[in-house]
Amino acid sequence: MRGLVNYRPGFFAERSSYDFESRTLLNAYIGIRGKDKRWELTVFAKNLLNQQRITNISLGNAIQSTSFGPYDSGYRTINAMNPREFGLSLSFNW
Repeated sequence: MRGLVNYRPGFFAERSSYDFESRTLLNAYIGIRGKDKRWELTVFAKNLLNQQRITNISLGNAIQSTSFGPYDSGYRTINAMNPREFGLSLSFNW
């Protein structure tokens, strides 16, 4: 059994003029392995706290090229944390 915790404190980014919230990413893994170490079964949970945070934000609005010229959408593009994920992994060594 193992777990990984990543913490990033909140901060204000002057370039993008955005106040990022603090975030804690918690991933947990538990598994079993055969006596001969030929196979292994692992169950995992990623983003166990299911935090939804913006991790990156563009410096300006999204501009789209059109046949009439550039179009300013008024929106900025972002990157966000992935939602909670559960899974199963099986490995076998021949």
